[in-house]
Amino acid sequence: MKWLLRKPLPRFLLFVAIVTVLAFFIGNHDAILTGSIITEVVPEQHGSFDVYFCQVDDCEAAMLAAIETADEVKCAFYDLDYEVLEQLLDDKEAEVLVFEDYYEGFGTEIKAPHGGLMHNKFCILDEKTVITGSTNPTDNGINKNDNNLVVIEGAYLAQNYLDEFEELQGKKEKKVKYEKITHFDGDNEFIIENYFCPEDDCEEEVLKELDKTKNTIQFMTFSFTSDPIGEMLIEKHAEGVEVKGVFEKRQESRYSEYGKLDDAGLDVRFDSNPATMHHKVFIIDEETVIFGSYNPSKNGNTRNDENVLIIHDKEVAEGFSAEFSRVWELP
Repeated sequence: MKWLLRKPLPRFLLFVAIVTVLAFFIGNHDAILTGSIITEVVPEQHGSFDVYFCQVDDCEAAMLAAIETADEVKCAFYDLDYEVLEQLLDDKEAEVLVFEDYYEGFGTEIKAPHGGLMHNKFCILDEKTVITGSTNPTDNGINKNDNNLVVIEGAYLAQNYLDEFEELQGKKEKKVKYEKITHFDGDNEFIIENYFCPEDDCEEEVLKELDKTKNTIQFMTFSFTSDPIGEMLIEKHAEGVEVKGVFEKRQESRYSEYGKLDDAGLDVRFDSNPATMHHKVFIIDEETVIFGSYNPSKNGNTRNDENVLIIHDKEVAEGFSAEFSRVWELP
């Protein structure tokens, strides 16, 4: 460093240094230099953000209406068995990926690159709108199971899902491009976080959010076998956080976190839906919601292809809390 202060940098090395710095910022346009510190810049997107719960809202109509208006449709489904949707996707000449275990001749059959499940349930419309959530487009998924479905307008979020779609087609695996996005829905402004398993370590992102909890955690989980997340809930309960959770009854096993949480005194119960409680949701302090296709399990984090959204917004959290109350109070 002292030598650099005494002698000017040779022109060739100076040129290389300038090109290297420019290349870094062109390739990492979500960062800027402030003084000597690189500061994250969160991109902004404007568009609607609509949430549906399939036992109280018309998830079929919401999904069909969104796709009907699109010119370009790309979807990745764990399971697809819904004739009216298949007909619409066919009419739209959509690109559709379906996991091999449920492939029935429509779309393209794919395997999970990591040896587990291709467990996503999402569509990208015109490179600017994303449909996702816990809903598999099947008769049970739409009409009988407890599920959530979101339709979000926003080019940055859509780009994340387009990258994942290409990865599922066999292109290069990479970490999520825009981990955080500022979303404007009319006058409402909030942060969206987005991650894909296994490359983004979804479990770690969930643990980070749960660790911030001050007052309440509500959760609804189809499959919950993650020891680290179970231990975090017990820790938060010991700190005085009110923790309430609903487990899908059909997933009861020695691997489930239910027994551990119940023994530790947490307020947990099995669901009463005669079909399936299929949510994968955590609601934190009535202002942050974690949801998507990811079940809190080892396979969900390390072997399956999954997606997760973390929404920091009280209005969205209020909707999910109302759904939690409905599921919790079912006789």
